[in-house]
Amino acid sequence: MAITFPTSPSLNDTHTAGDIIWTWNGSSWESTVVGTGMDNVVEDTTPQLGGALDTNGNNITFSGSNKAEFGAAQDLAIWHNGNHSIVRETGTGDLYLQSDNNVILATDSGTKKMIKGIGNGATELYHNDNLRLNTSTSGITVNGEVHTEGATPHLTLKRTNNANVPTLRFKGSGGTTGASIDFDGTSGDSNTLIVKTYDGVSLAERFRVGHTATTVAGNLVVSGDFTVNGTTTTVNTTEMTVSDNIITLNNDVTGAPSENAGIEVERGSSSNVSIRWNETSDQWEFTNDGASYTALGSGGGGGGLANIVDDISPQLGGNLDANGNNISLPDSSRIIIGTGNDSELRWDAGDNEARYSATGDIQLAPSGRLQFNTGGTDRWQFTSAGHLLPEANASYDIGSADYKVRHLFLSDNSLKFVDASDVVYTLSVNGGQLEFEGSPIGGIASLVDDTSPQLGGTLDLNLQSITSQGNISIQTVVNPYPIDIGTSSVSGSAVNIGSQALNTPVNISGESNFGAHATFDRGVHERFYTITGATGTVTHNCWWGHLWYHTGVAANFTANITNLGLEQEDATNVAIVINQGNTGYIPNAIEIAGVAQTITWQGNSAPTPTDNGIDTFSFTILNRGGVYVVLGQMTAFGGV
Repeated sequence: MAITFPTSPSLNDTHTAGDIIWTWNGSSWESTVVGTGMDNVVEDTTPQLGGALDTNGNNITFSGSNKAEFGAAQDLAIWHNGNHSIVRETGTGDLYLQSDNNVILATDSGTKKMIKGIGNGATELYHNDNLRLNTSTSGITVNGEVHTEGATPHLTLKRTNNANVPTLRFKGSGGTTGASIDFDGTSGDSNTLIVKTYDGVSLAERFRVGHTATTVAGNLVVSGDFTVNGTTTTVNTTEMTVSDNIITLNNDVTGAPSENAGIEVERGSSSNVSIRWNETSDQWEFTNDGASYTALGSGGGGGGLANIVDDISPQLGGNLDANGNNISLPDSSRIIIGTGNDSELRWDAGDNEARYSATGDIQLAPSGRLQFNTGGTDRWQFTSAGHLLPEANASYDIGSADYKVRHLFLSDNSLKFVDASDVVYTLSVNGGQLEFEGSPIGGIASLVDDTSPQLGGTLDLNLQSITSQGNISIQTVVNPYPIDIGTSSVSGSAVNIGSQALNTPVNISGESNFGAHATFDRGVHERFYTITGATGTVTHNCWWGHLWYHTGVAANFTANITNLGLEQEDATNVAIVINQGNTGYIPNAIEIAGVAQTITWQGNSAPTPTDNGIDTFSFTILNRGGVYVVLGQMTAFGGV
């Protein structure tokens, strides 16, 4: 049954609906049942209800400060005291708000959450319906700022295992840790605060505060003043740069000065050196032995630097400012550059020239062009593009009638001449053939005036001889191409190199291969190489020959044969001669290019060396299909 109440009731106004009289108490309607025999129910102070209480669609209203109480001792009460709504638990147990889903504490409209408990999940705290804190399996997450207030506010991180390192991590929006603060106390009393930042790959330590020291990894920039209080300040750097133009010592001195001040250089086991201001004598002075001091200059006030002339090798740091004056050196004096006097520049008055000597290249690197001037006249220039040009057109020669240019290398294989009428004549190479104005130059006759002719292709002598009164040098430049003399396929006349009558020497610097018999009328001389104090593995370079002479051998050693160049199915002999001392030694192992080989000794055992004698060890080496066979034998001789 719907009940319609007056819209603007006055205190104690009544409204009857059926058997119920409703009275307005000033804030709400109170009900009284009449006419049903239930009037005396109000006198029952402890009514008993059995089963469900059916309100028939009506509210249960508690007027004034009346409470809804629960429990045998009314431990739980719910009421309104006229100002506030109160839920109170006064018993020994807990107060539970239970739900199979979420528990939400929200505003009256329900539109703005304050606290939300998620079933089997997080607990969330809100401010004006904005999530500010939530719990998780690993801890809590705070969205926004964290403030601690109070007379002594503090934030405490307490670990339950001292083997672990508590950490404050700072992450970016992508989840990557950009910085951290680690509290390392795993070593007992040596607690350490470590600040790390992300370097693009991982976290790297930047700052460390220990119980005895503070360490900065990387650069330290101080924008304000930097004050160090203590007895000693140590700077462990190779170079210190000071931007200020004044370094002040004894800054705390007031009144009449009494303490000397200066700079001292620590020199390890040698005496320290220093330069200082002497307050007693009012002058600068220095010491080179750490004991006796010498004044810088003569007279009071430290004027002059006369005594510095005793330094025969002054060292300059930074820029040398001549203050508009000249730096003068006497004739034949040198400016030396390099730790090994590699370069020097001097003026030789006798030859009236400046000389430059160096073991390496000379580089002049101006930003513009480089000019050469003689007698006050510009002669040549290197342009900024790298071109060599004369300062005046057609005025200067390269070479002369008596002194000529030896070689001229051209990148496009052509040489151009311009006559007085500006007609261009071209000498070029086309397909390995020398051409003038596009026409081949025929025959070798045109090259007889060339003291160093360059040949491309095959030189055909047309059954004639090449005769020289000087040296004939045949060599390859780019790659080790072989030089073939004679023919291996056609028999014929002998090929003569040098002159037997004039005893002309023939020098062959590289490897020589003889496809047939080689006959030497005057024998063969072989160069040997001396090695002193052999021990361990000793290199025996076949470029210097196949015989080595050893002196002062300290122990049995391994002979490493290098640059052997032994082709497959070829064989050679090498010999090692040892001038033995009181105790004889042998080359008990052989390597070829660093690879160990097995020595098959004559008699199937290593020989016994001769004390104070000379032993010759001969090794026959065969290359059988890429596998070396080494046969060794020793011949003993008496002392020499």
